[in-house]
Amino acid sequence: VAIVGIPNVGKSTLMNRLMKQQRSLTGPEAGLTRDVVVGKIVDEETGIELHLADTAGWIKDSLERRGWLSKERNAEQTTMKIAAMSARQAKGAFHMASVVIVVVDARSAKVKKGYGQGHHRTAQQVMSHTLSDVEASIIRLAEKEGRAVVIALNKADGLKKRAVEEAQGGIQKLITTEASGLSGAPVVPISAATGQNVRAVLDAAAEQYRKWNTRVGTGELNDWLYRLQVRNSGYGGGSGVGRIRYITQVGIRPPSFVAFLKGQAAMEAHQLRFIRNSIRDAFMFNGVPIRVVARLGRKYRG
Repeated sequence: VAIVGIPNVGKSTLMNRLMKQQRSLTGPEAGLTRDVVVGKIVDEETGIELHLADTAGWIKDSLERRGWLSKERNAEQTTMKIAAMSARQAKGAFHMASVVIVVVDARSAKVKKGYGQGHHRTAQQVMSHTLSDVEASIIRLAEKEGRAVVIALNKADGLKKRAVEEAQGGIQKLITTEASGLSGAPVVPISAATGQNVRAVLDAAAEQYRKWNTRVGTGELNDWLYRLQVRNSGYGGGSGVGRIRYITQVGIRPPSFVAFLKGQAAMEAHQLRFIRNSIRDAFMFNGVPIRVVARLGRKYRG
């Protein structure tokens, strides 16, 4: 499990809370963790062994050594550099992880009062007021790397219930718009400092890991496919499901599927997206990226 996020959102505090010992330097100043901190815990309730990696705190220290925090540098330059370094470090952490816990500061993620109300507000506009561009890029990167995701909405104890719910809804909209392969990822409000609801983060991570390793039988998949084809038979084939002869799962971590097609035309991107989203909804792969590839019959392959 990799614990990632921008500096000073409480990653190390969460790591220490989960480990029940002080393995990472923590405090109000961003950048106190100097390197990736790795630890192992055994969940007392489930017996599951978890390997945790706390990341990203060394960014400020690295920038200082390279002179990026000098007065000559403007805020925009520094922000761009932090974004690039955060993304690089997160990508490195993803290589060692099965599940990614993205820690977000709930105080920054809450939607501005009244924002997003009315038909003239787009999902993109609402999204920009819930997470930073860096955090959005980390979530997109998790999808690209095929990792299951949990969002830990930290420091939620300082907000009213409605504000927390607005932040959760805003993050869900961001994920649906920016990283649709992770739609439905759990957004868990916590307080790493007090331990409030931290248990739920562990439970969510364990459940996401289970989904990431789930294999659906071919018979079950094709029974589902038949029902989907019946439901979509009146839509003129726009969804593309009528062209699928059969479908099978070929891998896990993340779950990967191959759909074998009738005819000689390749399946369009929006049709593949429909199949992928339908599989996610039917088999509860929320928050887990899945891969779907369409193959033509042998006589039509180039």
